[in-house]
Parts: sequence; structure tokens; C-alpha cells
Amino acid sequence: MDVYRKLFGRLSSTTRTQIGVAAVVGVAARLAVVGAALRVTQGDALGAGIVGVVGAMAFALQRALLAAARVGSEVDLYSAVSRSLLEGDVLRVPSDDLQRVVFDTNHHARGALAQAVPSLASDVVASLVLVPVIAAAVPGRVLLLASGAFVVVLATLAALRGVTGRLQERVVQAFEEVSDALLVVTEARQEVVARGGDAAFSATVDAALARYASLAKRTVFATALLGRAPFAVGAAAVVFGVLLDPASKQVLASTLLANALLLAACAPPLLGVVFGVHELVRARPLVRPLATILNGASRPELARAGQIRPTLPAAFDVRALGFAYDDGLDPVLREVSLRWSAGTPLVLTGPNGSGKSTLLRLLTELRPPSNGAVIAGDVDLLGADLQALRREVAYLPQRSYLGEGHRSVRDAMRLVRDDATDDAMTTALERTKVLEALRTHGMEPLDVRVGELSTGQRQRVALARVLLADAKLVLLDEPDANLDARGIKLVAELIRELTAQGKMVAVAAHTPELAEMPATRVVLG
Repeated sequence: MDVYRKLFGRLSSTTRTQIGVAAVVGVAARLAVVGAALRVTQGDALGAGIVGVVGAMAFALQRALLAAARVGSEVDLYSAVSRSLLEGDVLRVPSDDLQRVVFDTNHHARGALAQAVPSLASDVVASLVLVPVIAAAVPGRVLLLASGAFVVVLATLAALRGVTGRLQERVVQAFEEVSDALLVVTEARQEVVARGGDAAFSATVDAALARYASLAKRTVFATALLGRAPFAVGAAAVVFGVLLDPASKQVLASTLLANALLLAACAPPLLGVVFGVHELVRARPLVRPLATILNGASRPELARAGQIRPTLPAAFDVRALGFAYDDGLDPVLREVSLRWSAGTPLVLTGPNGSGKSTLLRLLTELRPPSNGAVIAGDVDLLGADLQALRREVAYLPQRSYLGEGHRSVRDAMRLVRDDATDDAMTTALERTKVLEALRTHGMEPLDVRVGELSTGQRQRVALARVLLADAKLVLLDEPDANLDARGIKLVAELIRELTAQGKMVAVAAHTPELAEMPATRVVLG
């Protein structure tokens, strides 16, 4: 239960209140069912009908509250995960399948927190005040009443099906924006943090979640009420049937049927305890990865309030730098030292796993080194204003994320500059020689879907995005990967062009063409 306690602690006070109120209303609804059964056994058909309708309304209210709580839980957990990943250790991989944990596990978690837990609480409390009785047969007149009510319920469900379907479609459409934003968090968080955009993008995620929550809560609340309306109509049909048929009233007053009704009324909460415990036990291993991310992905070193702002371009002095991803693991970098100044690119070479990518990331201190220091100008990055530094950085990782297949090239480009104009984006695409290829898709180049791009075209769009950022410090992690000979030549030309403009360019080289270009060269491994 510790997993659920940790997850519950990440919910907002509003969501927790909704869950608590839903549990209390659920107890009242269950007891109302028993009260209606007792009224029937006493021959008070009208009283039973009134209590039954009240119970149906209580169940409808509980369902509506739980539906709103599920949306609240979903939004709260997505927001918590987003912040944990952006504010946490971006170099650490908290899960082998991060997307599955963020999306699928959230589904299981919100179901447990906003459905299984309050329902179980209601069933437990109701069961404590109920005593089961011996089951008995149901007379024919009662079956007739039940059949009539069942027909009424089915007819009402059929009438409301179209309405509820349209409401659910609105929720699905609203979630698309949230999904796209969260995929950027899971797939492109290193790029976002490296350019100092984590705070702004957290606000973007929260805004998308707020829009989704506003629409989804209204929709699911209405859907939940409409979903219970048929049962209230069915209960009313039974009441009118009894009032119109005095013989049914006499049958319902029999002792044998009284026991049957009491047992039927008491059974749901008793069974609910069993099923509720089973559901929580079943869901625990499914939600544990989410709890692990929320509980362990902290980056306390970024809480420091560095005030010194490095001025770029500046000479970088890397002194005896060492780095290991976790205590007890072998270092990825050992005693690396180098000096690098503006006017010449920095080219890192070495075999796979030698630490080229890690060294690039440490130049903007996505994570502090295990030992040694990185000095920019005369500023040690350990005491620097990292957000100010990162606003001057453009970072191209090995696997640059452009967005899901349905997103456009325009959307992909604006990830680094949300205020970029179409002209600026077109110019950047032209510089990476991909604009003409985009025009062959039969539409405006910026409207081409990411899913239609080849691997090489994706790499060129990612390079164009770096150019669009117009940063003073450019970090390129194997920009020559997935490119043909002409593409590699283009990358080399861009590096020389950026350097001539006074920008500082550091490259982890993948091919000999880049590894052998004139530069400050560092061989790792």
C-alpha cells in the first residue's frame, strides 16, 4: 500500500477531496439500497421507491465525482511526472520503456486511486453495518416488475448512447495536445533542458493539461450522470408498477422475499470488499514504476541559486573531469582536461562508449561532474546561473525528437523557438538543403508531416532546428550519423560557417570526415 500512499500524495487537494466525498456518498448509496429493501418488506412501497430513487441519485453522484477525480488524478500525475523528468536527472534513464510508464501506468494509477480505492472504502464501511441473510426465490410478479424495469433501462441506454459517444469523442480530441506535449517531455527532455527551456515548457505542459482538464471534467461529469439516468428511470418504473398493482405489494411484503431483498441489498458491498482488495493487489506492480519515477527522479543540485552568468563566447577550460552515472559504477570519463576557445570547433573522437556524448552534456552541466570542473571564461559552472547559460545553447542529441508522425515540420521546428516565423524556419531548412526535398511532398514544406520524412531528412530538419535557435554555443552529438556523403559534407560546411560567425561549436564526430577536420581535437577512451 506504500505505492498508493506515495501516488496519493502527488494528487492535488481538490482531487483528494473529490475522492473522499465520493467514498462518503458511496456509503450512503449502498445503505440507501438496503433501506429501500427494508421499506419494501414493511409494505411501504412509496417509501421504498423514494429511498430507492435517492439511492440511485447517490450512486449517480458518486460516479460523477469519481469520473471527475479520475480526470484530476490523470492531470495531477502527468504534471508530477512531467516536472520530475524535467527537474530530475535528465541523463538518467528511469525506465526501460519511459513512454509506457508515463502513459500506460498513469491509466492504471488513476483507475486505482480514483475508482478502486474510494469504492473499496465505501464497500468496507457499508459492509460493517450490514448483515447478510438467507437467499430466497423471487416470485413471478416481482420478475415481471424487474423485466419491465430492465426494458426501460435498455431503452433509456439506447437513447443516451449517441449523446455520451459524442461527449467522449471531445475528450479524446482534447487529449491529443496533452499527449504531444508529454511525448516531448519523454523523448526530447535533454534538448529542452539543454537550451534552458524546462521552466517554460513545464508551463506549456500545465497549460495543455488545464485545457484538457476543463473540458474533460465537464464531459465525464455529464456522461456519468447520463450513464446512471437509465437506472433511476428503471427504479421509478418499479415504483409505479407496485403502486398500480396491489397484488405485487402483497407479494413483496412476504417474509421469504424480505430475506431475499435484504440479501441482495447487502451482497454488493460485501463482494466489493473482495474485488476491491483484489484490484489493488493486481494493480500494485503496474503502478510501481510510476511511483519510482515520482519518488526518485530528483535533481537537488539545480536548486542552487547560481548568480554568475558566463558570457559567451568564452574560453572553456575543462580540468581533470570525471563522471560516473551512479555511485559504484565505473566512470564514463576519467581525468579529461582540455582548453577550447572561440574561432575553432571542438571535435571529440573515440570509440562507442568512450564518453563523447557525456562530455558534450557536461559542457552545459545537465548534470554536475563527479570530479573536476568546467570553467567558462572565469566562471565555474558549479556556481553559474545555468538557466542563463542554457538560453545561449543549441543541442543536437544523437536521437533528436521531432514529434509524432502526425506533427508537422513547423511544429518540430518551433520546439526550440516557439516564436519563430515561417520565413526564419524556411531559411534554416534551406541552409540544410532539405527544403527542396520537402517540396516534393506536394504541399507547403512546413506542413509536411514528420512521419513522411526519411531518416536522412529527419536529421537535416533537426540540424535546421539547431540553426534556427541562433545560439552562441552549439553542441552536435554525431550530426553526421544517418547522412550520406553529401550530407556529411554539408555538416562540415555548417560547422565552419557557424565558427566563422563567432559561435562556439563542439562536435562528437561519427565519421572520419568530421573527425579529421581542422579543430581542437580530443580523443577519448
